[in-house]
Amino acid sequence: MSQSESRSESGIGTAQDLLVYIGNRPWPSVQEGASIETAVEALSQSVYSHIVYVTDETQVLQGVITEETLVKYLFIHYHDDMLDTRALISRALSEQASDLMRNERLKAVSSDDLDFILEEMIACKVDEVPVLDEDGRMLGDITMKDIIRYHRYMKN
Repeated sequence: MSQSESRSESGIGTAQDLLVYIGNRPWPSVQEGASIETAVEALSQSVYSHIVYVTDETQVLQGVITEETLVKYLFIHYHDDMLDTRALISRALSEQASDLMRNERLKAVSSDDLDFILEEMIACKVDEVPVLDEDGRMLGDITMKDIIRYHRYMKN
């Protein structure tokens, strides 16, 4: 999220408020040196997430692997009839979670206002965002559905 914009206003609450509401929900994550199979297992064990968060040994977020990326990796023959040589070589050489991760995904910090996060999620067309501390360590993640539930909870 942009540092220049106001990230904390008087809306329905902050990312930290929502994390407290959610409770101690484990998010799917692997370390960057983990096998792709470990990333697949982490995603398959999650009841809500479509993302595997890739961290270093201190839980600093390095990137994400989307469900779509894992499906394309596992079932490449169903997705592309005319695979180019580079795609096949890249897949053959992919062994670790870090080989499949991307790091351009939207991120939030615990003090970010939920209204601001929601606007950014809609603008970036994502439905799940990692929440980080000031050092980039994972504190949790929030989904659009979490924000909707929290909004309903706050109205009652």
